[in-house]
Amino acid sequence: MLARFISRSWYYARTGYITYIGFVLGFFGATSSVYYLAVKAVPALEALFPSYLIFLAFMALLGVPFTVVIGLYHFKRSPMFKSEVEIQAESNIYNFKALPGRESQVIIPTQIAITMLLLRLARKTDLLTQEEKELYDELIARWFWLQSGRDIRKYKSKRIIDINQAIMELLERDNA
Repeated sequence: MLARFISRSWYYARTGYITYIGFVLGFFGATSSVYYLAVKAVPALEALFPSYLIFLAFMALLGVPFTVVIGLYHFKRSPMFKSEVEIQAESNIYNFKALPGRESQVIIPTQIAITMLLLRLARKTDLLTQEEKELYDELIARWFWLQSGRDIRKYKSKRIIDINQAIMELLERDNA
């Protein structure tokens, strides 16, 4: 409990510092350095910006739209954002486990129950091939694996099967 509190507090502190304090300190640090080291050294620039406050206002009016455009480019056009999202998805354990709460307590049990009911009805009417029965058994086993809180990447199938490929083949066969 204490370790969780400390780790969450550390995360909130890092986020708050980076997002708010670091941004403000960085802006004022960069503008004051540029003003006092560069603008004061060049007489033409010093005539254009006679005080630090004028330079600060100019940089804010120019810098904010510029950083908005850079940020928009980052999200819409840059391959860097795609890489960031991929890394976050790969490192987020809940992309490979059932979420605690609603998903593991309601959604997965409902999926298991519906799949088992449909499987039972299909078996009674002899609608399934042996391959389809194995596929559904594999799906149910994976649902149970997830419901138990385990990582789906560590699931070992009784036989090598690509679930998505097998389902697509079955659908294509049914539509033919």
